[in-house]
Amino acid sequence: MGAGLTGSTIARCLADAGREVLVLERRSEVGGNVRDSRHESGVRIGHHGPHYFRCSSLRIWDFANRFAEFRPVQPRILALVDGTYEDWPITSEMSPASAASISFNGGTNSGRANS
Repeated sequence: MGAGLTGSTIARCLADAGREVLVLERRSEVGGNVRDSRHESGVRIGHHGPHYFRCSSLRIWDFANRFAEFRPVQPRILALVDGTYEDWPITSEMSPASAASISFNGGTNSGRANS
């Protein structure tokens, strides 16, 4: 199996269960698409873009924290509406004037906020 996220996870679980595992990776680095490295400046660089690890399972969270240090992240997606940043997805808490001005597929939202 490869040494990307899935292959590494399966290999670890099998090894934890007492199985003998051989991991083969065709790339010159392990980690697959979640591979990162630390730049000489100390900044961590994700070679395939940033990844957010979100999990509601304590069992999975504890497993993942055996192998990596995670920093708390609270991602917030905003939409620029008439020069004002609004939370996305748009909900009924958005001002009616802002909701009415949003364009969907070239049309308007006819003043209705999505909930």
